[in-house]
Amino acid sequence: MSNSYTPARMVKNHTAPPTYSEIKALIEAAPPLETCDLSEPGVHQWLGRVSWVIEAAGDVIDAVAIKVAADNLSSILRRENARTIMMVMYRALARAEPMVKTGGGFVPHGDLFEAFVQITAIFQSAASDLLIVDPYMSDQVLRDYGKSAAEGTTLRLLDAKNKHTETLAPAARAWNQTRPQRRPLEVRLVDWGVVHDRIIVVDRTTVWIVTQSLKDFAANAPATVTRFADDLAPPKRAAYEAIWSSAAPI
Repeated sequence: MSNSYTPARMVKNHTAPPTYSEIKALIEAAPPLETCDLSEPGVHQWLGRVSWVIEAAGDVIDAVAIKVAADNLSSILRRENARTIMMVMYRALARAEPMVKTGGGFVPHGDLFEAFVQITAIFQSAASDLLIVDPYMSDQVLRDYGKSAAEGTTLRLLDAKNKHTETLAPAARAWNQTRPQRRPLEVRLVDWGVVHDRIIVVDRTTVWIVTQSLKDFAANAPATVTRFADDLAPPKRAAYEAIWSSAAPI
């Protein structure tokens, strides 16, 4: 096994919150969790260091999620647990450097980390309200980005009726049943064809255009995140607020 899994080289032993560079080093040294030999000591050491880093970062929910996912890596849900571990690490990285890539930009095909950083930065910029419009939305928007929004931010998801709705609806119910609920969520549906854009509206003011659905942003083709011109944003916001008002809650 590569020496890159040795945790002592990745994060210093200190009680301060881990830095952006330290978390990034852990991510870059990650073993292939979906396929590696889980009995190897280096894998156990890496997982232990990851657990320590997330706990030191101060997010209790993510710390629990990491522990549960790591403890169940050898189960039939190995792929899902591996994904959970890496997404929690990406969230910690984004929190450690919240000002990274706040201006949008081009995301190359397959650069899923850059896609994550771009979308997370938009979620983190909200102070009170996020309206996400995506006709192909699935529960992945909550799993990957929901907790990136500041506590107290209302999440409003506008979706079109599609095959992914069956995963989004139960995820939304579970989200809202969680107590205490620090990020209120509402999901509404429109008929297929009513919306085509993929946009994120921050605090009912700033409009971001994303060229692909968030569930597989940049996974299959290059993508772009663009801030809509401020002087053109009001009519676009008004149009989608009207659609939101007439959409059916789920």
